[in-house]
Amino acid sequence: MRDDIRFFDCNCALGRYAAPPMPDLPHTVPQILETLDYSGIASAVVYHIAAWEYDPESGNRFLMEALSGEPRLLPQWVVLPHHTGEFPPPRELLDNMLSQGVLTARMFPSEKMMPPQDAGHNFSLASWSAGPLLSEMQARRMPLFITRSQISWDQVHDLCSTYPDLPLILSSVPQLSFRANRHLWPLWSIHKNLYVDTSDNEETARIERVVESFGPERLLFGTGLPRYAPGAHVISVARARISNNAKKIIASQNLERLLDDAKSEHLWTKYAWVGPETAQYALDQHPEMVANLAEPALANISEKAIPLLLSRAADECQTDAVQDPMLNPLERWIKAGNSGGWDRILDRRQTLLKCTEAWWRQARNTRVSI
Repeated sequence: MRDDIRFFDCNCALGRYAAPPMPDLPHTVPQILETLDYSGIASAVVYHIAAWEYDPESGNRFLMEALSGEPRLLPQWVVLPHHTGEFPPPRELLDNMLSQGVLTARMFPSEKMMPPQDAGHNFSLASWSAGPLLSEMQARRMPLFITRSQISWDQVHDLCSTYPDLPLILSSVPQLSFRANRHLWPLWSIHKNLYVDTSDNEETARIERVVESFGPERLLFGTGLPRYAPGAHVISVARARISNNAKKIIASQNLERLLDDAKSEHLWTKYAWVGPETAQYALDQHPEMVANLAEPALANISEKAIPLLLSRAADECQTDAVQDPMLNPLERWIKAGNSGGWDRILDRRQTLLKCTEAWWRQARNTRVSI
């Protein structure tokens, strides 16, 4: 196995299964990390089994408590439509997820109660039920994971067609077999937003066949830990007769690309408009995005945003002419205040003057201040 392949597991769960009971499986954070280390896996996206088998809201809370301070395990929430009041409205829910570093979601929509491994939360993926949540997830490019047994192939087609910018990852597609491929192949030919993880596949030949037909971009490395031991899944990618670059793409890069899309500048800007707290959080997390975040930051936390914009303008001012891009948002913010009456006009100009004076006393950059 090549040491330069980084494995990032997209399908891992924390906690104990209620049925059938499996007492010897790794179920705590230390046990999961030990298992990942033993198998040569660097990181994992993790949901809580209680969020599936018991209650999504409680399970998500258990997950965040357990993963606190553990950078190798990325939290994934199990979500439901908001209509029954079990979850907040979609925008509020996704704002909350993003603020806590949750970049992916998982659904269990099946109506089944038995067998236990196929039981779901009994809701529809149609627009009249899950539509508002799926639309909000699409707007934020938040990857959605659904176990294959929870969804029909026709539902997969409808979901990908209705929400073409929503990444849909099918988990545990049995062995990528010819029986599954009779559905999967035509769907892959139509939908660019459809992916499959490797958590129910332990054969190199089936990975090779997918890569030969569609390239490595459609597969995400997943193990199904703790139900499945992850070693065989690592071997199935590492030993496949595909290029080393293709192995890297499957092992981690596809997942990393989807996560990066979910925290893009556009999405952080949208998030910063929510309010003062979220605007501050966005700036704290991505100070390099200050130009993109300028307008929502000025609207929500002007006294903190103005010094940042002045400092960035000073950093980029290499000639006698001040660089306009960093100061243009300030000009637009001042002009926008003209539509709010004299009180708003005076308030914004006084805020700008006060912040600029305070910044000048510290930076002593007269060119930018003027």
